[in-house]
Amino acid sequence: VMHQRDSHAPWDFSLKADKLSIEQAGQWFEGVGDRNTTSLLDRIVGIGSLISGHKPSFHLAARLDARGKFSTPLLTYRRLSLHDFRANVAVRDRKVRLAKVQFTAGGGHGEARVLVDLTKTPARLSGQTDISGASIRAMGPYLPAALTGVQGYYSMEGSFEAKGLAHSDLVRTLRGEMTVRLEGVSLGAFNPVRTLAPRFGMDLFEAGSRPLFIPGATAHLQILDRQVELEDFPVEVAGAKFQLKGHYSFDGLARLQVRADLSGIRQSWTPLHPSAIGPVSRLADLEFAGTLKNLEAVPSSQISQTQP
Repeated sequence: VMHQRDSHAPWDFSLKADKLSIEQAGQWFEGVGDRNTTSLLDRIVGIGSLISGHKPSFHLAARLDARGKFSTPLLTYRRLSLHDFRANVAVRDRKVRLAKVQFTAGGGHGEARVLVDLTKTPARLSGQTDISGASIRAMGPYLPAALTGVQGYYSMEGSFEAKGLAHSDLVRTLRGEMTVRLEGVSLGAFNPVRTLAPRFGMDLFEAGSRPLFIPGATAHLQILDRQVELEDFPVEVAGAKFQLKGHYSFDGLARLQVRADLSGIRQSWTPLHPSAIGPVSRLADLEFAGTLKNLEAVPSSQISQTQP
């Protein structure tokens, strides 16, 4: 299985598993990795040493020249589950390439490619991924409680890069960008227009019995400095317009700013009542903070009094 570099006869292999838990797989590498951690990424540092030849006793492994395929019906890592996972794998010149990666997630089709460059110190990890037609309901464990009944689909494309093989190094250096597109979204019992209408003096507003529907929307996200930044997310719902931006930190806390514009709501039976200090605007700037599952309004958030 070992070959000199520039070999014209690399080792060909085919690996199949009925299922693979990444966390459990970390136990395979306890002999060469960090035994004092539960993270696979910390444990496989020893595998990086095997391939890079940084440890003299494993110098021969630096000459590994192999190519093949890996597949499994189920690949899991913590809450993440990828089904029908398949990838072409190549190990050569101390670089590990995963090409033509295919999988399903949330009912959607996913593709990716990944490069682990062990010629650099620290090692470099980079890749691209695309997911199309995935169900939003599969994201339920990560969404605020009010959105648990939301249905629809999303597609995502993005790229990422990081340095190091230890979990702490990857989290600290991870950076990337993603574009997420929502398609055919039904909000279920969640109705932001009905919730905000009384705050705009629209006391007689009737939202109707049908769930609100979003035909499409696009969000842009950046990953940097241990947080995910939502740069701009415009959404239109039943004539109301919302602009969302904010961030989610890897420590589990999130902050979301929302500008709501209900000036597009047109119902003759929802008069706009003036307040004691003048006309009430249909523009509001709101802010929410907390965990993703329990975002709460920040007390300082107030409705803008500027007329649209």
